[in-house]
Amino acid sequence: LLSRFLAREPDYLLKDPGQLPRLFDVLSEDIAPDLKTAAAHCLRRLAVTFQEAQRLNHPALRSQLVKLERLLYENMERSDPLSRLVAVNFAGVIYPPDHIPTRYLILQALGDKDARVRAEARNAFSIFLDPNVANDIVYGRVKLPSFVEFVNHVRFSSPLLSHSS
Repeated sequence: LLSRFLAREPDYLLKDPGQLPRLFDVLSEDIAPDLKTAAAHCLRRLAVTFQEAQRLNHPALRSQLVKLERLLYENMERSDPLSRLVAVNFAGVIYPPDHIPTRYLILQALGDKDARVRAEARNAFSIFLDPNVANDIVYGRVKLPSFVEFVNHVRFSSPLLSHSS
């Protein structure tokens, strides 16, 4: 039902993004698999809507991007592969290729135990293999995060690394 509603009114969650965590929660609940699949498809469509909103610099989304980033990391920690799969999809679709936190999330997903999550992560990284000349190439090179910034992000955000230093 929600999937049908959002298909007709895709900007609904841009107006009330507080509902997005609830939609992600459905993926890990003990409910019928077809409902989980419907929620996953709905979230995939929403990722495209959010991508367009970000491209247009939509004010409601701009204020939610950090919260969304946290939500994606929370979903990557869940045992349910569908939650991780959708989180990787969101990270790959919504954020630009030089956004360090989501590139790190996708990098971690390349080692996921679920083959579908790994495949989604490979798909998200495919931009580096076949970049869009108009959006992804700057000064003749594929737009990538700064290596130093990336290493610092990993160093200060990874609980395993921050305790060992």
